[in-house]
Amino acid sequence: MRKPYFKQSHKAWYCNIDGVTVRLGKDKDDAEKEYHRRLAADAPVTSRTTVAQLIDKFLGWTEANKAPRTFEWYCDHCRSFVKFIGYRMQVNKLTADDVDRWLLRSYKNSGDSHKAGACRAVARAFNWAKKRRMITASPIAGMERPTATRRECYIAPQQWAEVVEHLNDNDPFADLIWFLHETGARPQEARIVSAKMFDRDKQRFVLKLKDSKGKRHNRVIRLNAKAFAICQRLVVKYPDGPIFRNLSGTPWKADVLNKRFARLRTKLKR
Repeated sequence: MRKPYFKQSHKAWYCNIDGVTVRLGKDKDDAEKEYHRRLAADAPVTSRTTVAQLIDKFLGWTEANKAPRTFEWYCDHCRSFVKFIGYRMQVNKLTADDVDRWLLRSYKNSGDSHKAGACRAVARAFNWAKKRRMITASPIAGMERPTATRRECYIAPQQWAEVVEHLNDNDPFADLIWFLHETGARPQEARIVSAKMFDRDKQRFVLKLKDSKGKRHNRVIRLNAKAFAICQRLVVKYPDGPIFRNLSGTPWKADVLNKRFARLRTKLKR
């Protein structure tokens, strides 16, 4: 099955299945979901199955059975891995050394916790396939992973002053950075807050249970004066969907934000 491609003449996304062209839809995200749904029901795994094919099957299952944020997290790491090793690499040819080289090249500016998460995402795909008896063993079983560290980081006033020096007020990234600093919200929470979650009277955001960490209680993000001013401006500009967006008006994606934070870290020389 060829990966989805956009047909300009029809303004829609398509893929090829057994020589037949299949229309997936006009929206890229919806087309991607439909593509992975079809992959989940594709042909069984054989000795010639590639890593890309197996991971596509795993992502198809994940999209159908897990929360959207979980699916996106796996997509970011797994697709990065496939892009690095190539689409022709077969499962039985893969080794832990390929994972090490991927981390060294693609996550060179990331911390150990982020690298550990990337390893966990890729390993999960093969463990999932093994559990369903698609493969007899994971080709990267027993690989050494970076040790995740507990995140207890406090930004001192002087450090924050250095960050502000590198922020451009005309860059939407600055709004997101200030929001995180003023509220203590997580980056993934900032990416999904919307006008529908905005409680203007109580100056807060109330996230749905499925979007709240732990999924036991609705996450409440309280806003001080500065954060409230930023959000009040953005909910008017973007009444539908996430309010924090990039210069093109597109909601921030996790991988794009990771790159922006990495660039900021480089500028700060940290």
